[in-house]
Amino acid sequence: RDEIRDWSSDVCSSDLNDGNITQCWGSNTFGESGSPPPPTSFGITQVVSGVPDPASVSVGDDFGCIVDVLSGAAASVSCFGNNAEAQLGTAGGGTSGFMPTVIVLSQLPMSFPALPQLASGGQHTCAVHAGGMECWGANQNGQCDSALGSTVLPSDTLTLPFANVRECATRGNATCVLTDTGVWCAGDNSDGGVQGLLVPGLAADDAGWTDRKSTRLNSS
Repeated sequence: RDEIRDWSSDVCSSDLNDGNITQCWGSNTFGESGSPPPPTSFGITQVVSGVPDPASVSVGDDFGCIVDVLSGAAASVSCFGNNAEAQLGTAGGGTSGFMPTVIVLSQLPMSFPALPQLASGGQHTCAVHAGGMECWGANQNGQCDSALGSTVLPSDTLTLPFANVRECATRGNATCVLTDTGVWCAGDNSDGGVQGLLVPGLAADDAGWTDRKSTRLNSS
């Protein structure tokens, strides 16, 4: 299936019916359009190389991530663009890259044909597969795990108060997941609810994963 994702000044699409390619356009200051900078590529569509069989794409602020089915044998995740907050899954600091970097999801073994679902926020990404979840990138607001540092790598183990994750949604510095027991959210609560995803009444920086149902009941 074809997909299109956007964030701020960048757009990426995966076309699975016409050559299995991912194309991006917009700002390219950090290589987030999948090509070497110049700073901008507005109106110029760039084909992201190094991912032969893209299945889906997610886009954050100055970076993107792609699921590659690896010719049907397995599945992997690769990210490209800004890596100031470990968005590419490596502790590279300010190092950026227009060539996709393969993310080693050691905590989330994947097998084909089941593919992970990706959700990218402002500077972090979470992958959901077979009920498990792994996140990497910025964590200043605890949007990945409040027990970890300001940045999270794929090799870090998340301490989650729930199991059997079905789906993940991200927005800015916030993350919400749908599980068998309901919806849980974590991260920046400055907009009256994890960037609009939680409910009013919590601290601006949520202390950790919160059961949205319980919070709603307690605030009524």
